[in-house]
Amino acid sequence: NSFSNILYALHANQLSVAGFVQGLLNSKEPHHHIGHESLLHNAGNICSLFYHQDSHESVSKWAIGTVTKIMCREVTDLSHELHFKASAAMVKQLKGQFMEMMATKMRTVTPLLWGLISALLDSNQDRRHAMIYSDGMTSSLGSEAEMDLGKFGGEAM
Repeated sequence: NSFSNILYALHANQLSVAGFVQGLLNSKEPHHHIGHESLLHNAGNICSLFYHQDSHESVSKWAIGTVTKIMCREVTDLSHELHFKASAAMVKQLKGQFMEMMATKMRTVTPLLWGLISALLDSNQDRRHAMIYSDGMTSSLGSEAEMDLGKFGGEAM
């Protein structure tokens, strides 16, 4: 069996599977490029396989930590784009064009955070609706269409 042969070769070279993968990803050797590309191309599938094993808790912690770092970077980028003092804001300023401008900036500067906020606000399966992009495509994340905020918008659910 080829898996057994590969595992035997790794063991004979005093290399773990994890060590082999790390070495392949860190390698600058041109002939290792195809293995490196294969791992990168299949990273999502590999993470999904790990998630569905007994290691799902550690994979979840890693994923949340990684996403948190990305979101923090996006918020930092957004803070450089917006010059707004929330404590001095008037209700009139928070309506209309200002909020539209803020939403547009958030969609542009923080696309992953915008998608996460949209998904969380629209997470009730019974109330979820498809959002429509400007090109006519539908999605459950990110939107040009208005989202039903329910209680968040002050309306009764």
